[in-house]
Amino acid sequence: MRIFLALIMFVFLSGCLSMQPIGKGLSNEQVYHKIIPGDELIVELKSQEKIKIIVTKVTAEQIEADGQIYKFDDIEEIQKQGVSIWKTTGAVIGTLYLLGFIAALVILG
Repeated sequence: MRIFLALIMFVFLSGCLSMQPIGKGLSNEQVYHKIIPGDELIVELKSQEKIKIIVTKVTAEQIEADGQIYKFDDIEEIQKQGVSIWKTTGAVIGTLYLLGFIAALVILG
């Protein structure tokens, strides 16, 4: 039963992550402060190419990932994986409701 409940929690909470755009209307310096090594990003270059990367190093001028360098001047848009408060709240409420329903079934037979 514990494994089943853990699996349900994993499924619900895995939906809490979403890609959030960063950098629109911000300077390179402001964007630089929002990115840290280990961040998962989707980078859209000005050439319209979209790349999914994991940041290894970031400076005020560029992002490094997988041995490649992406200069901020060549980037059109950056999306960063983050936790969505609304999705997390919905997942927690849904999980609690489901657990209550299962408990009621067990108790009432």
